[in-house]
Amino acid sequence: MESLELPFCCTLAAPRKAGKSYAIKTMLQNGLADKFDYVVILCPSLKLNDDYDWCLESIWDAEDKGIPPKYYLISDPSVEIIEQIIDQNRQLQEMVMEKQRAVNKRKRKHWVISHEDESVDDEYIYTESAPDVLLVLDDCLGEPGLINFGGILDHVAVKGRHYKVSSFVVTQRLSGCSRSIRLTSDAFFLFDV
Repeated sequence: MESLELPFCCTLAAPRKAGKSYAIKTMLQNGLADKFDYVVILCPSLKLNDDYDWCLESIWDAEDKGIPPKYYLISDPSVEIIEQIIDQNRQLQEMVMEKQRAVNKRKRKHWVISHEDESVDDEYIYTESAPDVLLVLDDCLGEPGLINFGGILDHVAVKGRHYKVSSFVVTQRLSGCSRSIRLTSDAFFLFDV
């Protein structure tokens, strides 16, 4: 996972009871989560099993400390929720880019006026950034409204990278993923039992 550059789109496909959620847990706990400001796990079967209960301690710790949690668990994924996450990061990214342009324009203007000031150059120096977000979409391909052609999951796969939103699609069947998701995935994790 170290070789993947953020943001990315990955797909994990395996039959049921093969340990897909456990694989996600292992990757997140072994450093993947550290690359992100926060991780949103969308899983319709969240209330039916304990696959992501390990996140709860982190969420409770954050609540006790009065800080935003690292993990968000959503058991009822909908188009609106995913759009809200993407739109929020899109707006933040646009604000950051606008600030970058303004700061760099001032620095370039200063550089033209004063060549002897070597501390100011033509490089992007502005470092503020929108948060890096990971969306884990576990068993969401069967959810109504999420898998239609050109739907929100396609949008996340194709456009998410522009807004610093990485995605991990977890499914039982690779053929259940749209062509857009399969073509834009940076990595595939496939296993069988």
